[in-house]
Amino acid sequence: MKRGVSLIAGICLTLGVSAQQTTIPATYWKEFEANYEQYDSWWEVDDQTTNVKGLTGLTPKNGMKVEDKDAGYSIETDGDVFHVRYEKTRSYEKFGMSWMEWAYPANCASDNWQLVNPITGEEWADGCHRTAKGNSVDFSDPANRLISFKYQALGDASINLRVDLWDIKGRKTTKEGYICTDGLEKVSSYAPRDEKAWNECILLYADPDNDPDGALDELQDYIFDGYIYGTCSGILEDGNNTWWNGIQFDAQPTFGLKLDPSRIIGIEVYINCDVSTKGQVSEIYIKDLTVGNTLTRDDASEFTAIETIAGEGSVEIVNGVVYSEGRIVILDILGQTVKSAKEELNISDLPAGVYFVQTAEGTAKFVK
Repeated sequence: MKRGVSLIAGICLTLGVSAQQTTIPATYWKEFEANYEQYDSWWEVDDQTTNVKGLTGLTPKNGMKVEDKDAGYSIETDGDVFHVRYEKTRSYEKFGMSWMEWAYPANCASDNWQLVNPITGEEWADGCHRTAKGNSVDFSDPANRLISFKYQALGDASINLRVDLWDIKGRKTTKEGYICTDGLEKVSSYAPRDEKAWNECILLYADPDNDPDGALDELQDYIFDGYIYGTCSGILEDGNNTWWNGIQFDAQPTFGLKLDPSRIIGIEVYINCDVSTKGQVSEIYIKDLTVGNTLTRDDASEFTAIETIAGEGSVEIVNGVVYSEGRIVILDILGQTVKSAKEELNISDLPAGVYFVQTAEGTAKFVK
């Protein structure tokens, strides 16, 4: 496969205000910059996600949310493979993947993402805010800021991907700080069962040339071998200065609004992010999507994301073993018990298929 390192500086955000806010102080951004920690805390959301160091096996079957935001995209799934078809109609069309979703309050006339009014800092009436459910990934350590996947690409022209991180406040690494790959390898036809046809793409959201604390030392062998396909330099901050939840400010801030690297909840992908001709068609098949450092860390690959369909707790699989504080029961798609145990249960020997795991923490579905 083709390998290389692409260095890009900067990063981005999204800024708006709830409809309940009618007056935006003219000095808001000056006050925000002067009191960054206090003002930024007003944008906090009701975060009830499970925070992990890595997620593997991310597919729609096990909780991945996929949204084709623009008309140019059509997205299908074939088992654990995403099939993305893109016909260019204009610049900067995108689709999103998220391992988190919002729970909407049923008893509120209106609802907000934030816990408080982000302009005044006052609590919203009746606690009418949305709750974040699912998983968030901790990218605090630069050595953990990896997105990787396998792909097969087909198209009329060279295919590039722009991949933006998305944090729990809705801020995204767009504009100056995104990663854009430099020409994916293409295949002449899709061969799903030919492992040699699958290329690997690994994106690093940190700068290996600016690592004063040595956080990236453990990745140096991969970086020097050209294994990292795209690299983003600079801190994780927003450069677009718009928000995802409503009204735009008349005047945007000139300073960088920081992403929350400890709570990354999704990515947005642009195909042919730089140049291509209107009407050109690109197709990409994606599998084995992983978020977090699975190259050098065992603990980053231990957590397997599975969709909790009942109960409030998270169900965790570590190296093929389910752990619980109580009894564990594995059911097949017909509801028949295929395995059970107390506190821990090895499921690595199960044949391929769809299963349900019942634990004291909750019931979840997983695909093996």
